Amino acid sequence: MADPQAPRAINTAGAWSSRALGVRVAARQREQQVRQVGRLRGQVEECEGAAWALASELQRLREERDDVVSQLHSARDDLEQALGERDALRERLIQFQLSQEVAPE
Repeated sequence: MADPQAPRAINTAGAWSSRALGVRVAARQREQQVRQVGRLRGQVEECEGAAWALASELQRLREERDDVVSQLHSARDDLEQALGERDALRERLIQFQLSQEVAPE
């Protein structure tokens, strides 16, 4: 812009015009950055909300798993008891059958 052949007023006007253009570009960039930051904040909030929801769901699933494990342990204990009773009854039946063979009526 500093053309020695051009009048000083034109050089000054060109310099101010360039500065004004630079200011407008900087202002536009700032506006874009403010919008971008706003969008990013919104995305962060969404992600935080999703993370809390997932943490809550994970806790619910852990509690559900613990309940199922407890039920399975109880069912296993009940089954072991039933098998023990079955074995005891089978033994009594065998003893009864043997006693019937030894001393028939």
